[in-house]
Amino acid sequence: MALPAHFGQQMDWPKTAKTLGIKGAVQYSWSNIGFPNDPELAVQDLEDSTEIDKDNLNIAELAQDILDVRNLNAGQIADANSLHTETDNGRTIEIFKLKGRRIAKVTIEGVDARQRGVDYKKLKSATAFEKIVDREYQTQKPALEAEHHVMAHVLLCRGGQVGGKACDYWKTARNLAQQHIYLDHGLEARLRSQLEKDNSDKAFTKMLETVKKCVRQNAFNPYYQAQRDEFAVRNNLFHHLKDVDLVMVLDTKGSVIMFQCSDAIQQLFNKTIEKAIMTDLEIFSTQQAVPTPDMTRHGLHYAQWLVERPDLDFRLLNNDPRLAKSGVYHFGCRFPIGVPDGEGKGTKTGGPCPTKDMRQRLEGSCEHNFHKLRFGTLGACTEAVSFFFRLLEPEMFDEYVAIVEQVRNFNKFAHLETRKIQEPFAMRALLVNLMTNEHKDHGDWQCGLAGLTISGSFKGGDLLLRDLGLRIETRPGCVQLLRGRELRHSITRYSGRRFVVVHTNHEAVRRWARRQLGLPITDIGTTPLDSCLEKNQEDFVPEDSYVESSRELFPERYDRTSDEGSVESEASVPKVSRPRLKSDKSRTVSSSDASAEKS
Repeated sequence: MALPAHFGQQMDWPKTAKTLGIKGAVQYSWSNIGFPNDPELAVQDLEDSTEIDKDNLNIAELAQDILDVRNLNAGQIADANSLHTETDNGRTIEIFKLKGRRIAKVTIEGVDARQRGVDYKKLKSATAFEKIVDREYQTQKPALEAEHHVMAHVLLCRGGQVGGKACDYWKTARNLAQQHIYLDHGLEARLRSQLEKDNSDKAFTKMLETVKKCVRQNAFNPYYQAQRDEFAVRNNLFHHLKDVDLVMVLDTKGSVIMFQCSDAIQQLFNKTIEKAIMTDLEIFSTQQAVPTPDMTRHGLHYAQWLVERPDLDFRLLNNDPRLAKSGVYHFGCRFPIGVPDGEGKGTKTGGPCPTKDMRQRLEGSCEHNFHKLRFGTLGACTEAVSFFFRLLEPEMFDEYVAIVEQVRNFNKFAHLETRKIQEPFAMRALLVNLMTNEHKDHGDWQCGLAGLTISGSFKGGDLLLRDLGLRIETRPGCVQLLRGRELRHSITRYSGRRFVVVHTNHEAVRRWARRQLGLPITDIGTTPLDSCLEKNQEDFVPEDSYVESSRELFPERYDRTSDEGSVESEASVPKVSRPRLKSDKSRTVSSSDASAEKS
């Protein structure tokens, strides 16, 4: 196979100091991005530049303006002759200027953002928007009967082996069926004609009966919904909020549903830091390969995205290997799949475990760069998100900090620390040139807020909130707060390079921490569904798993029977204590100083 001449026509591998012309440099044949100590692949040390000067008059004025927008009527604070109000279907949109800033304030009726189990799709704005799309978009959702038949065919063709874990079996089978219907537009019509004929295939008939018993109702179809969203964007069915500096979506009680501050990084820091954040994220994702998104959730969307953006496909020989990348990192701690209540054993000591990107993919110079990245670039992103979070939801922010502090005390290695004090987030996802289709983050904090910082150089990528019928223009350098567990969200297609740092806490980690603190769990039950942050199945490191003994798994087998034949009660059987390790043995001693940290 002919190799591309990335390093000259001679193909002289490995490159040495002599051939590279750089003292002490060696580049091996398996590396096509440069040698480890290449200055172009060094993340900057920005830690000393990531503090927000809250005494700065411009920043203090920004904070006060945000509070005024939330707490006061628009008519009281709007600049003269700048207020425009539009009300429909329980949604009031007020566009006005405040001290030169262009503001969009949206009030949603009939919802309490802090109520557990809130369902935004039942809002008037959601039902009205769906009726409009249904009227304009003529293609109907694939029928359940069609999904049943395709699932039966898929399972028979694969011998029942569809991959994934047992709890995901039917979900994965259904997703594969939806993919086939999505790829073959005439498949459903052919199925309808086959249904009219008698089927003499006994194996298929039996499999179809099994499928119908296990999959009884319609479910969310991500491929069909993505088509509807694209249609709604093309035909301007969303209410487009553009050319605004602040967007605030509130319920009638004044609680934040969604917030966005455009050019937030530049306003809180400066333009140099905004550019440095993009540069560092580009460098780190070049040196440390971006993990491929989990295909059980992203499915064909990721493959289709690479077809639309071939410049991001590293498999194409003509692409620049430093720029051809698309995927997502997960940094922080979480519980493994199937433990939504935080009662399982993520590690040997029973608490949350670090993600795979924290454990197995950081070696050598990548690890050194990561420590500078976490206190520098990620620290700046955390500061920006925390600034608005603390301002708008101070009580929730304090609870976030308390929960993360408990994780830090339990296992500092599992905790991704970016701040020396007041660290509010235990999990971060770094999305590199990734397309986000409609979803909910089911594993996130119930009624909590996730913070997003968007960097790069791109056009498009607007935020879509289908339940609210809103399309919100998103520019590089903005910060967003979003109740992503309850609110469906996605983005539009974009061109250019786009980096998103998602800051969040998982509900399972919250529940575990509250138990450690002796606090009650009074919320509603957690969902068995997986979130985009939880679905990376490789995050559960095998050597960190705790294997229960047969006595713990099947205690009834060990009930002791006396000579008379009487069986002792369950209470009389001595409990087997779970092996515990001292917390200090499971930690790696580290400093908050990025330049000195080696763990």
